[in-house]
Amino acid sequence: SRRLLDRAAASNPDHPKIRGMHYLLSSLRGDRENAIRYLEELRALDPMTMSTHYALGQQFMMAGRLEEAEQSMRSAVRLSPGGSGAHFYLAVTLLLQGRHEEALREIELESRPGYRHTGRALVYETIGDSVRASEELDKVIEIGDRWTYQIAAVHAYFTEPAEAIYWLERANDRSDTSLAMISSDPFMDNIRDDPRFVEIEKIVTGGN
Repeated sequence: SRRLLDRAAASNPDHPKIRGMHYLLSSLRGDRENAIRYLEELRALDPMTMSTHYALGQQFMMAGRLEEAEQSMRSAVRLSPGGSGAHFYLAVTLLLQGRHEEALREIELESRPGYRHTGRALVYETIGDSVRASEELDKVIEIGDRWTYQIAAVHAYFTEPAEAIYWLERANDRSDTSLAMISSDPFMDNIRDDPRFVEIEKIVTGGN
């Protein structure tokens, strides 16, 4: 894929779809530096595209560049206030900065139920309300298999490795696109040394 994309870029270096595919491949391989570079190039070409700010915010968050992540997600929200996922990722970025009340307020603005319940579960667990956190996780599970990766991330954050691995395996079986986050997702850190997690990560990233 990399070789073919490089050939395409050589013939048409400014084509936004080629940069977009380069970003996706870099993200899947856990190469945050290049993923961010390609997205910044896309943003410079078209600063009014919500999805570019959204993706850039995700990459900044996973790179630990939280202030930049917040700025990008706020841009995404301004461009599409009801867009799926933007309020969720802004909320978790605030959560990672220790701004718990702001995170909880932000997650209530999320339009998609799966993201909203996932965000609540993460915030409630952080502030010590494990009962409500578990209730919110149950609501995500009730929605269905499209949320396999998010369910795994919440279990990992709860330090429940067996459950997290079970849902990661299901995510891998259904080729859940959110697996592109696995190598840098801060909510996976509690299980990152688990050999079963390492094996899944190798499968997803191609051994990188």
